[in-house]
Amino acid sequence: MKNLLKISLFVCFVLFVNISSAQKLMLGLGGGYATFDMSDTRAYNEWVQNNLPFSPALTDDFPGWYYFSGEALYTLPKTVAVGLKMSTTSTGSRLHLSDYSGEYTFDNKQNAWFVGVKTLLGKAPGQKSGPCFSMEAGASFSSMSFEEEIVVYEERESDNEDFSAIGFYVEPGLTYLQNIGKNLIVSGNVSYHMDFGKGYHINGESDMEIIHPETNEKIKPQWNGLRAGIIIYWSL
Repeated sequence: MKNLLKISLFVCFVLFVNISSAQKLMLGLGGGYATFDMSDTRAYNEWVQNNLPFSPALTDDFPGWYYFSGEALYTLPKTVAVGLKMSTTSTGSRLHLSDYSGEYTFDNKQNAWFVGVKTLLGKAPGQKSGPCFSMEAGASFSSMSFEEEIVVYEERESDNEDFSAIGFYVEPGLTYLQNIGKNLIVSGNVSYHMDFGKGYHINGESDMEIIHPETNEKIKPQWNGLRAGIIIYWSL
């Protein structure tokens, strides 16, 4: 993690030192759709279902969702662009049961921020339209909350627990850059996100990790999955 921080600071230094070469700076905003693995928390949901005295239905099961990103890339001569990227996404699940006597809800909500270094390699960056190979690597910051509520007639009980995790990720992919006019570049990209997060722990208590009660395995954030989206760059 310290080495990643050093690399990020170095890239920031390069970007700002070279700000005078404004035509080489690409500022991008974008978004797209992501799918997720989440097998650890899916297994935990199954354990919750099996150990309740009633049988709630699984109404949401960590579906794919949108992600949003921003980046600043410095274009080196002809073939390479490198810089910083930040993105965020979220997903969740719900167990739910309702009848004439009451209602039960168990929500698992997860969010993540990804901060890393992005590289584009090919003939296109800052030069002309065309395909590129892309690679991202950096740190992931995940949060998870359990929100459980049961209502029986007019009696209501609820419980909330919050967890967090830090890890790292890599994301190789393919990008196509299309120059539109002098400064505008539109990018379509497809990539695969591989997350290597540590186990979730109670906020502020890094030694209190959440463990699956049957397998004794750590429950980890698993953002692994496909990403497909569009980024619009302004080339300065």
